[in-house]
Amino acid sequence: MENKYEKFNLILSIIGLIGSFVFALFEKQTIALIALVLGLICFYGWIQFKGFTGRKKWGLLLLGGAVLLMGTSAYILFGSLEPELAQKKDSTINSSTVSIKDTTTSSKESSVKTHYTQNQLPDSWQPIVDFSVHNQIKITDTGHLTIDFRFQNKSISGKVLSETSGKEITTFNLYESNGVPTVESLNLDLAADTYSIVLTENQTYQEKEQEEKMEWKATFVSFESNEKEPNNDMESAIVLKNGNEISANFTQEDELDYYKFLAENAGTLKVTTTMYMGAVDFALLDQDGKEIKTNNFYDSEASMKEPKTEELMFDLEAGTYYVRYKKKDTGKYEIKLDFTISNSVLKTKNDTLEKSLEVNSGDTKNMFFSMQDDCHYFKITAAQSGKLKVRVSANFQSMELEIINAADKLTVKKENLYLNGSEKEVKSEELEYDLDAGTYYIKCKRNSSSTGNYEIAINWL
Repeated sequence: MENKYEKFNLILSIIGLIGSFVFALFEKQTIALIALVLGLICFYGWIQFKGFTGRKKWGLLLLGGAVLLMGTSAYILFGSLEPELAQKKDSTINSSTVSIKDTTTSSKESSVKTHYTQNQLPDSWQPIVDFSVHNQIKITDTGHLTIDFRFQNKSISGKVLSETSGKEITTFNLYESNGVPTVESLNLDLAADTYSIVLTENQTYQEKEQEEKMEWKATFVSFESNEKEPNNDMESAIVLKNGNEISANFTQEDELDYYKFLAENAGTLKVTTTMYMGAVDFALLDQDGKEIKTNNFYDSEASMKEPKTEELMFDLEAGTYYVRYKKKDTGKYEIKLDFTISNSVLKTKNDTLEKSLEVNSGDTKNMFFSMQDDCHYFKITAAQSGKLKVRVSANFQSMELEIINAADKLTVKKENLYLNGSEKEVKSEELEYDLDAGTYYIKCKRNSSSTGNYEIAINWL
């Protein structure tokens, strides 16, 4: 009976040890580990049944240890305990951000092309087998092109070229070596042109054969823009009139957009910008290109589905103005101009003592402070001493009022008026001054943020 158990343990140990290697080769690591442990237990049992002692016993134990070491090495070499589950990873390629390590380029670019139009793009996965064939896409409208790549165990270098200018629009890298199918998207805002998608396959060094795969598909959405390019400087600016609205965009190759507006009278210009992209820089310029006002529009949540709107108001003199947008992001935007003429009575400026506007007791003057204005002067003459009564009504916050004696140009009275008016509500303040007979100047000076319409009523009592 004892001899029977000896043989049984020996046979089981041999089967277990051989089986562990076989299962490891076929990546059945869990079963291989169990077989290895059981085989070693049976091997040790056989040694005990045989009654080996001394050198024989230790020699056989060392042999078992060597087998255990070899089995462990096989276990580490052929994979982990649990096989990986393939997962789909989505990301966006903005530039060459994925590094490719231990690779060498194995193919050269070719001039062979497959032609597509924006309405005939593949909307389902298409295999890429021959990397010497470049996909050429003809776009007839300005819009957004999305190219999706699905790949596995591949290393790809890519670039997008304009066929008209030959300019390189963008470059990107695709790299996957873990056997996990990966999807990455290339998002481009492009002008009407023909573009070549050039892919170069790189040779990767892998320790064993793995399945390789490369597929692509694409979609295009037109911006439906009515902007006429080029309008990237003051000379080529698009002329907009009161109430005009235009749909425009910034593509990969754009940098600046200019719009021109002529204000025949002083008034308020409202610029409404609707953003379908994350950010854009705004500037209002005078006829010489000098910046009157700048602003940075930024909203990370703005998108084609959820655009964001910004409104700016400018109180301006009559003249020629430019609206300039500078690219911070690519995508679509809309601009609308609305202009409201002021009710000012001024035909010429009254911004100095010499140009002061003469008024009489009982006069009421409608005035307007533009962003370019500093002050207005009014002149009144009284034949006898009395009380000067001044009432100011405005739709802005504050202004400074000063009474100046014309004889010696000295200030008689000076004070700040805190009106707290607004675009929706006009506020008033009334002041009285006891003055001798003579000629006086009334100076109205705007504060830095106070522009718009105001009314001044003057009485000598």
